[in-house]
Amino acid sequence: MESSTHSIQDMESEIFTKICENNRYILYILGSTATGKSKLALTLAEEIGGAIVNCDSMQLYKGGGIMTAKPSPEEQSIVPHYLYGYLETDIRDYNVNQWYSKALEAILEIVNCGKVPIICGGTFYYAQKLLYDTYIEDLQREEADPSQIQQAVESLEVDFKQKVLELHEYLLNEYWESLPEDHETYHYKEEGLFNDEICYELLKIIDKESSDFYKLQDHRRVCNALRKFYLNRGKVLTSDYIKYQKIKLRFPSVVIKLKVEPDLLLERVASRAKNMLYQVISIDGQHSSGLSEILEVFTDYEERKLTEEDFKKGILQSIGYKEFYPLYNLLSTEEKKHYVQSIRDLSTSSGIGKPCRNPLDSLREQLESDNAIKKCIDECIEKLIIKTKNYAKYQNKMLKKLRACIFYEYLRTKSNTENMISDCTEFIRTINTQLEDAQSTDMLYEPIKFNTKPTPLPEPPA
Repeated sequence: MESSTHSIQDMESEIFTKICENNRYILYILGSTATGKSKLALTLAEEIGGAIVNCDSMQLYKGGGIMTAKPSPEEQSIVPHYLYGYLETDIRDYNVNQWYSKALEAILEIVNCGKVPIICGGTFYYAQKLLYDTYIEDLQREEADPSQIQQAVESLEVDFKQKVLELHEYLLNEYWESLPEDHETYHYKEEGLFNDEICYELLKIIDKESSDFYKLQDHRRVCNALRKFYLNRGKVLTSDYIKYQKIKLRFPSVVIKLKVEPDLLLERVASRAKNMLYQVISIDGQHSSGLSEILEVFTDYEERKLTEEDFKKGILQSIGYKEFYPLYNLLSTEEKKHYVQSIRDLSTSSGIGKPCRNPLDSLREQLESDNAIKKCIDECIEKLIIKTKNYAKYQNKMLKKLRACIFYEYLRTKSNTENMISDCTEFIRTINTQLEDAQSTDMLYEPIKFNTKPTPLPEPPA
């Protein structure tokens, strides 16, 4: 996919026009980890003539096909897949705005080919960025006076008043005279410039209602509120969005929400966690496993002096890596090289991303013959299961906030788990039939508000 020279606004307009002309929509397949999103997306892409766009922030990175549960190269060869494995693993400051721009490029290419874009993943704030357009109507504020802000800072009775003044001057110079498009990229570098107290104190001056809404520890949100104020010269406040924000769909959209009952989810999470370490795939004769992915990623970072910050951003924040860092530290340098090379040298049949028939039995026995290593692996796997289960709970809470005019919420249980794909396929067929009958996408594109429960279509027939 070549980078587009179009602006964000031009791409949004062109995509919307093309979708309406084709009487199509953007399909979202969203859910927590281990719900079967990728398999469903692939099936529906074949069914409706679609192409899949990744909406998982960790699957953007190169490598890590097993630990981040990417679709295999074999699966990616069946239908077009976009935004998988294109970021280097040392990139730590990639953000939702950059993903949104790349996603628009991919979607534009897809709709121009007459296909349906299928957004698949579990990073819901990425999905929200694409799904919703937020706006404020009829709100007029006069431009703020920087000198009054300076006076308010100078009247503060805190020990770090000078630091607050320095922050005001920095934001004034960096943002006040800028255009919004100059700052589409999130400035992670600024997080280290000023601490929580300094940023929060300035926010209390420029937007008191926002400071009442956010906590001192909400550093990223506080920083975003400061940037919004200075970039808009005080004419738009974050508190305005909190109080007066309206929301609408950017494009005609259909959302499938996948959920799994707790007991079944725990089974699936535990099974995945226990198997991924020794799962092996072969890509053009080059073998890789969950174990080798872990060792290679940490080795790359160690060469650049791994720090605590590396676990908060980039690929290492992914569940599945940091849980196995104790194992990486336990193994000697020679052992790490030996295990990685042993996996690469497996004498198994190669294919395009196919799982190998020999699941590292001999290497597993060799590793687990050492009681200390076996104990460490068991503890890492247990930690991975707990972290994944807790993250799935968080994802399900976020999933409740996603609304669309038409959505299908599917709860996967032990009794219906085999029917999920056929039920969801029938739902999409129902949508397509209604679109053909209406010859319009109007039923998919209407203004909506948070906390307004939309009316879903009738359940697909049993």
